[in-house]
Amino acid sequence: MENSYFERELLIFEVKEGPSLNVERVLGLTRALRNKAMSACPVQPPPEWLSGHAADGSSIKSPNAAFVALPFARSKWADGHIMGAAIAMPKGNSAEERGKCLAPLIVDQNSDELQEIDFQLWGRDLPDLVLRLCNQLSPPTTLKN
Repeated sequence: MENSYFERELLIFEVKEGPSLNVERVLGLTRALRNKAMSACPVQPPPEWLSGHAADGSSIKSPNAAFVALPFARSKWADGHIMGAAIAMPKGNSAEERGKCLAPLIVDQNSDELQEIDFQLWGRDLPDLVLRLCNQLSPPTTLKN
């Protein structure tokens, strides 16, 4: 049965730098990615498909973007550490509309180069986690669509 809520392709980000995250940090990572996507969106307040909320702050009933962690799995050597994160897009929005909202999160608007996303998940004096859009020709299985 085909998924009726989300587009088939995910927007996948890989961990570029930072300490290894275990499953206990998943909620912090997905919350931080959602917050970065919401604040990077030039349309404020962000559209319902991204935020999951109407302009008045109430929850919407239609599908909205899902933010998920991607652990190292499906291998006999898998240890569950987080290799990346992804945004699953709800069906019904054009690529142009999604791009308009999410491009500032992905691409530096001055240089047109892929931008790194810094997350301060740990606290003072601890290293940040850095994600970047996964554009490897042959990424690890966990980071493939």
